[in-house]
Amino acid sequence: MFACVLSSQNAQAQVPQNSESRGTPRERANVVRSEAERAYDLELKACWQKTLVSDCMAAAKAQKAAALKEATRLEGEGRAAEQEIRLREREAKATQQAADIPKREAEEAARSEKFRNEKVLKDAKRAEKHAADAAASEQRSAKAQTDNAARLRKQQKLDAADAAPAQKNSGSNRAEREKEQAERAAKIDERKKNYANELKRREADKAAKAAAEAAQAAAKENAKSSPLCCLWSKACCGEPAPGK
Repeated sequence: MFACVLSSQNAQAQVPQNSESRGTPRERANVVRSEAERAYDLELKACWQKTLVSDCMAAAKAQKAAALKEATRLEGEGRAAEQEIRLREREAKATQQAADIPKREAEEAARSEKFRNEKVLKDAKRAEKHAADAAASEQRSAKAQTDNAARLRKQQKLDAADAAPAQKNSGSNRAEREKEQAERAAKIDERKKNYANELKRREADKAAKAAAEAAQAAAKENAKSSPLCCLWSKACCGEPAPGK
């Protein structure tokens, strides 16, 4: 039992010393916990070789509990240190932000001033362009009106020049037109007269032809009834009546 207790005390003395020698509190807590677990396993194996096994195991558990407590303390210190660090960082960030406020305000004011100046310049250019376009449009409109008036005057002069000889020659032109119309009317009357004469001639020819054919037919009928017909040809005589 004395040997088991002595071994537990040596392990308790070594764990804190090793854990405090390196790393952050959280890292040292992890080392203490790992060493406590390893030492506990070794102590349990050693206890089975001793006479008072239960006392030895109780001492090993107590050693492990003490080491875990130390690890918990180190973790607490680590959390507190981390919280302190975060707090200081937040305070430093807030201090820096507060210090940067005038700079940001100056930069924002400079950007706003630049934007206003650019807008004023753009508006001035736009107004200048609008005025130039309006002036050009008005100039084009005035030129178009001037050109139209000039063309109208020129056309009026041309019309007047064309109307003068037309009025001068209107009498002779009218006589010529009347003469041409009379000649056309005479030609039309001549064609109508010729056409009527042609129709009369055709009708006379047709009537003469019909009369000649009728006379020829009558002559044939008279020849058939003549006694001399059979002397010339049997074909021209009438056939004798049946029974004669």
